[in-house]
Order: sequence, then C-alpha cells, then structure tokens
Amino acid sequence: MTRGWVVILSLLLTSGAMSIQACAKKKDGSPQADPKYVAANQSLERLKADAQKLQAETAAIRKRLERLGALADDLPGLAAFRSSLFATEEVLGGVGGTTDWLSKELGAAFASGDRQQVEKVTATIASSADEMKKFEKSVVDLSHDLIPFERSVAQFRALAAAGVFFTRALPTGYEVRAANGGIEAQLLKVVGDRKTAARSSWMAFDRVWFAGEGARLDIGLSGEQLENVAAILEAYPNVKLEIAGYNDDAAPAAAAKELAPARAEAVKDRLISLGVAEPRLKAAGEGRAQPRCTAKDVEACRAKQPRIAARVAALQPAKRLTP
Repeated sequence: MTRGWVVILSLLLTSGAMSIQACAKKKDGSPQADPKYVAANQSLERLKADAQKLQAETAAIRKRLERLGALADDLPGLAAFRSSLFATEEVLGGVGGTTDWLSKELGAAFASGDRQQVEKVTATIASSADEMKKFEKSVVDLSHDLIPFERSVAQFRALAAAGVFFTRALPTGYEVRAANGGIEAQLLKVVGDRKTAARSSWMAFDRVWFAGEGARLDIGLSGEQLENVAAILEAYPNVKLEIAGYNDDAAPAAAAKELAPARAEAVKDRLISLGVAEPRLKAAGEGRAQPRCTAKDVEACRAKQPRIAARVAALQPAKRLTP
C-alpha cells in the first residue's frame, strides 16, 4: 500500500473534523459554472470510476484464489498474498466514501468563496487521482503474483486426474502429496529400507525448475516439491543428501560447468532455508554428465532432461561420492 493511500484512508477517519469554514463572503452565481470546479468534479468522477474498475478486477482475483481451494493452503507465500489482496480490497472499498466526501467539500469550498480552501480541496483531489494511477499497478501485480499458485495447483490436479499421485503421512504429521514416480516416492522408498539406502542411485527432481536459463529457482513451480523433500528429511534425521545439477551438452562447456553446480547450490540453499541442517546436505562440485543430448535431438532431450538430482549419502561408504 503506498503512502498516498494511507493518507486517503486517514481522510475517511478524520473527515468529520475537516469541515470547511465558510468565513469568507459567498460569491455570486453557481460554483458549477466555475471551470476549475468543473475540472475538479470531473477528476472525482474519474477517480470513482477507476476505483470501481479496480474493485471489479480484485473481485476477479478473489474468485481465482477461491477456485484454488484447500490445495493451495500450504503453498509458501500464499498467506502473504492473501494479506496483500485484503489490504487492496479494503483501500478500494473506501474510495467511494472518500470521493463523496470530497465532492461535498468541493462544493462547499467554491460556495464559500474561500480560495485557500478551494486550493486545498482541489490539490487533494489531484493527488488522489495520481495515487489511483499508481495503485493500478498494484492490482496488476496481484493478478500476476497469483499465477504461480495456480500453476502449482493445476499440476497437482493433473496428477490427481491421471491417478498418478499419492499421499503419505510422515511420522512428524506432515502429509506428502506427490507423483507416484516423483522424487518424494523414490526418497521415501530409499529411507524406509536400509539396504536400499546403501546402494541408492540418483533420483531426479521432477518438479524443480529454474527461472530462465540461470540458477535462480522458480519458487512458484518448485516450492511444493522442495518443501516435501525438506519434510521427509525432518522425519528421517539420519538421512543425508548429495545434490547435483546436470551438465547440458548443448551449452558451451564453460557455461555448463558453472551452471550445474550453481543449480545444485540453489537447491541446497532452499532446503536449508526450509529447516534442513547444512551438514546433512552436499552440493556436488561438478554436474552430472548424463543424460546426454545428441545433435539430432537436442531440443527434445533438453525438454525432458531433469535439471537437478539427489542421492542418499547416509549409509554410503566413507569414500567421496561423485555424481
């Protein structure tokens, strides 16, 4: 919420104490004939119309949010998004009352002939109109910020519709909801069998993505899977993970050599931020060399190629693990 809108909200609370004193002699004629009055009044009408438009847009955002249902409740960042949406709706809901009050003050100021009060009210109207233009961006940002949550829920619903997801309650009470063949299912199978853990192979993260071609995580798309993995590690405190990125044969060697470990470090850092102790995680210094993409199918291979993988390092021999 901008500082200007805090001022507008305060007007709603203090309007009763800001009545205009008609201490100057009234001018002859109707104030409606004054061009300055007409311009200010038109600004008020536009302000009210803009607020109504934004109210309709925030109502549409609210409906989109409601359609996500309970599946979105645990998504990181959703609580903050709800708070921002509520604050936006609260401000927009008060604009109508503010404009009505300013309209009365405008008429009283022109009728009184007090030019100082006229300037004060018209300046307030102008600044409110400017703030409304800035506020439009906040509503646009809300609409865009909802998209990652919608994607995450759509992914889970697609898995549910295909019958390829599972739910598992961990000893800590956390419920894992994920694809049958995803890393969550593989990791739970490994940690549940000491012999399997001792010969653990690399498991690909199937819902971890990065923004563009760099090493910055797309939290909107990756958050749920990383939360699941962090919860599994919390439930099984003796498990350690080694994390590695994939080298991309289609990229320049130097760039690929730097990108793969950077992505592994990004996943490691995210798991640490979710409560996993740093000594339990190891990021491989070099990227995995497979699967390799041949010259004939580079694009198809890259589209299917997992971007990050992990293996259980607990119960492994003491020798150095290589990806």
